[in-house]
Amino acid sequence: MAAAAIIPGATTTLKEGKVVTTPGKTNVTVEATKVGPDSNGKTGTFTISSLSKVKQEKIYGEAVAVTAGGTALEVTIVSSLDLANLTNAARAATITKGKEALSADQTDIKLLEGAYQFVTDTEKANQEVGAEAETVSMTITGTMKGIGVRYEQVRDATLAVIDKTIPTGKIHISQSSDTITTSAENLDLTQGTVQILARVKTRTALVLDQDSLINAVAGQPLTAAEATLRATGGVVEATISERPQWLKTLPKRDDQISITINYSTDQADLGEPFSASPAPN
Repeated sequence: MAAAAIIPGATTTLKEGKVVTTPGKTNVTVEATKVGPDSNGKTGTFTISSLSKVKQEKIYGEAVAVTAGGTALEVTIVSSLDLANLTNAARAATITKGKEALSADQTDIKLLEGAYQFVTDTEKANQEVGAEAETVSMTITGTMKGIGVRYEQVRDATLAVIDKTIPTGKIHISQSSDTITTSAENLDLTQGTVQILARVKTRTALVLDQDSLINAVAGQPLTAAEATLRATGGVVEATISERPQWLKTLPKRDDQISITINYSTDQADLGEPFSASPAPN
């Protein structure tokens, strides 16, 4: 804080026939207007910039000691945003580790996505908002609860409801590449129940009546019969077997003809919710 200073006027004396002028002076304390080591000064005279140029020649300051104490220090302060981000990250990491632990305890059971919950007991950071700190850590304790089901249970239940979702006029063509994904809805950990939403990526094909196809080609030359089958929608390839095999024209009796069909399939994403009997972890 600046303080007013009164400087007494100069005095004159006669010494050995000469007039000697002694400037007036007073001692004051100075404080830098800026922080940091650059504001430190050396001893010696300095001008007072608030005075006019004429007055600066007669009124000036003199530092009788080195001015020191100016320092600059960069510190890291914990903000509320820092603490919020840490809390969210710690909670997410805790849930991930809890899921891994539940899955490891039950190797034959699949933990359903969304069918778990972490119940927090304590949540404590080692620094508070406004504290000076380079790092902040957080400790979270609690209990991880979840519901899992056996994969076979989900698969069988899913396949049982596929027929309900297949478009009219198509059939399900099961393949080894079929995939089943699950998620949970209406979770009730207290009762240990959950509704499972399962989706199957599989393939479907048009419904083909083989008896009608056989009747359509009965009595036709073999080449014409094959062309008829290939022109049928939904058929990629068809193999005709007849008895006796040396005939070039198909018998008129359909019980002497058999057809093996390679279906034209379309990819389908099927699924709907169903209830299961989950195994609590």
